[in-house]
This record gives sequence, C-alpha cells and structure tokens, in this order.
Amino acid sequence: MPDLTVQDINVGSPETREAAGLFNIEAGEEPRFIDVTIRVRNASDHGLYVISSIRRLHYDSATGILTIGLQESGPVEAPGFVVTHPVILPTFTLVPAKQSGTVRVTVPQIIHRIVSFEATAEGLPEEQLDISGLRQVRCIIAFGDTPFEPEAGADPQAVLRQLSSWGDAVEKTLRPKRESA
Repeated sequence: MPDLTVQDINVGSPETREAAGLFNIEAGEEPRFIDVTIRVRNASDHGLYVISSIRRLHYDSATGILTIGLQESGPVEAPGFVVTHPVILPTFTLVPAKQSGTVRVTVPQIIHRIVSFEATAEGLPEEQLDISGLRQVRCIIAFGDTPFEPEAGADPQAVLRQLSSWGDAVEKTLRPKRESA
C-alpha cells in the first residue's frame, strides 16, 4: 500500500465568483466555480507534503470524468513551444504522519482548453468544456518527504522537468459525494 491514499472526494455546487477577463459579463456570462475537496490519508511514520494546487485539468464529456492533476506533467512538448517565463511553483499541504488531511481546489464550471498552438487572428483556438455533468473525479496527487525546491539557476524548462520527477504519486478515480451550497 502506498504511503498516501485518496479516501474520498466531495464536490460542491457551482457558485458565481469574480474572474477577471475570462467571461463576458456584459453578455450575461457568469463565472461559476466548483469547490472540490479531496481527503487523503498518510500511512507513513513521517509527514508528507502533497501538491495542493492544480497543475493540470481535463474533462472528458463522453465519460463525465474530471481529471484533477496535482502533479506536474512536465514541459509542454509542442514544436517551437518553449517556456521562457518563470514557472509558478505549486503550493503544498503537509499531511502529518498517520493522519488524514484535505486538499481543497476550485475548478471552473467551464474549462477553456487550448486545442492547438497554431495561433489565429483571434488567438489560440480553444474549446469550452462544461463540467456540470461530471460523474467521476480522477485525482493524481504528487507527494514527497519535503516540498519541491528547484535547483538554483535552472531555466524554466528544467524546473518543469525537475518538478515532474519530484516525489511519488497516487491516483484514484471516485464518484464524488455532492455537497450542497
């Protein structure tokens, strides 16, 4: 059994929140977000740090599975695409030895997914995925004995590679419990 296990997942009701620039408020679009609470259990004899900020998000509308990646998947591999801006490092939550802990993330009800890195006059082409019909949540959570620290002087691509190989990971797909607003 791994040191860290996912025990359950709770999904809240969609709530309207401010989201600068993502929605056309004048046209009546409302930015709605869903809180997801993931309960994990640390079976080890020492504290474990888990990534507690979303690194990857995907929704499969055919299966109703929302994938929440609390693990870095590495640099984007696309022809001519190079990360030159500083990498935003994840946040971490400490789960004490032999105890349970929670990770709470907020996901948009409408995910704007880039479908190609070939820009048009309107920008990068995207599709909009409405997750309100989600049936299951798949979590991938990276964890380690210490929080991730990049090597001094590493370029952004190297930092992403280091982060993607940091620690171990646990994965679980569950039917979430629904919380009322």
